[in-house]
Amino acid sequence: MRYYTVWVRSQRYRGNAPLTYSCDRLLTTGQIVAVPLQREQVLGFVSAAVASKPAFVTKSIAKIYDLPPLPAQLLQLGAWLQRFYASTIGTVTQQ
Repeated sequence: MRYYTVWVRSQRYRGNAPLTYSCDRLLTTGQIVAVPLQREQVLGFVSAAVASKPAFVTKSIAKIYDLPPLPAQLLQLGAWLQRFYASTIGTVTQQ
């Protein structure tokens, strides 16, 4: 089992950190996925691989889209927007 941090695309998520999900497959940074968030599935993208198993229970990535990963420059822009505008991840990725 592998673990990944995922930026979720939903204004329902008001956090400032990516969420951790599990997956059996090897994923790359920027890979577009669907993940469970509360009672719905939302789009997201893998922001990083987690080196070790987290101390909490994780949900599984629901779907991996057969699309090219997002470019590193776009991921960096999203992180900069979040810091500059003091916004949540859900808001930044919604735009």
